[in-house]
Amino acid sequence: MKRGYMDWDKSLLPLSALEQRRALLLGAAKRAGVKAVIIYGDVYSADELSYYVNYAPYWCNSAAVLTENDSYMVTGHNNRVNPWISTLTGMEQEKLLASGFKVPERTAQSLKERFPEGGRIGMIGKYAMAAMADALAKEGFELVVMDAEEAELLQHADAAYRATAAKAAEILRQAFKQGREDYANGGSSRTVTAEIEYSARKNGAMDIVLYVAYEGEAFGLPEVREDANGTWSVCALMQYLGVWVRMTETFGVDLTALRAELAAATAGLVPGRISAASQGARITVSQVLSDAVSDLNAKVERLTDGQVVSVEACDAANGIFCGEMYQISEKGAVAL
Repeated sequence: MKRGYMDWDKSLLPLSALEQRRALLLGAAKRAGVKAVIIYGDVYSADELSYYVNYAPYWCNSAAVLTENDSYMVTGHNNRVNPWISTLTGMEQEKLLASGFKVPERTAQSLKERFPEGGRIGMIGKYAMAAMADALAKEGFELVVMDAEEAELLQHADAAYRATAAKAAEILRQAFKQGREDYANGGSSRTVTAEIEYSARKNGAMDIVLYVAYEGEAFGLPEVREDANGTWSVCALMQYLGVWVRMTETFGVDLTALRAELAAATAGLVPGRISAASQGARITVSQVLSDAVSDLNAKVERLTDGQVVSVEACDAANGIFCGEMYQISEKGAVAL
């Protein structure tokens, strides 16, 4: 069971923003020739559900279904949870189909009721659930994975996404401040990362994962080591109300020069650019869409105006890092 902060902050995410996101996705669906879009999520990953309906299952799986004339959800919960889900999503309770362990089957059946002739059905999510594909095929539908279309849409962050990302970045920034205080008081890599996680969750993080790169090693999970006053790097990925942010910092060294290189590089990140210039440090620009250091958080191929990205500077010779979250603008990348 996933535990964390779930809410609908309408000052950050008004209903109109959710409706506009769904309208853009349906536009992409129409161009792809599909009749409806399934947005799938579960305890492992529900970022797409969060983005389009402001909901993340905390012990089961669920799906939102968008058609030209209707939006509804098929949840792995029972009806007892419907009032809470309605509060989070703004969907009326009659639009919430509680289905227990039969989300794929109920989703396919609900589509058959609306499209008895069958057809192409789009789906987005971190992965396509095999049982969903099987259930759709049984009802005469063809599953079309629309991850590429959704990735294109996410390159153009709306105002609500930027505002939420800025709030998330501030939460994580304050968490690193707590980590630095613990380090100054003799903390180890284990206690510093614990302080970062505690601060982030206390201030609203739904999810957070921390990786540590010890001297000469790649990033991995924190270990119990006697390394107070040592040198090691922390990479944190945190989710707040469906938006992921990432920050990286090396403890035990002076980062002034590396931060200056990062600032110089980000000044040149404008719409249309695909790389960042630097005198010596390796600069990496990524879109943060997941809690994993993997190809889900891919390097950005083309920058767009208003895009929210992670920019990280690495002095490979000395094994030190610093990274922050930025918004792309015509005047360069601006820290959130």
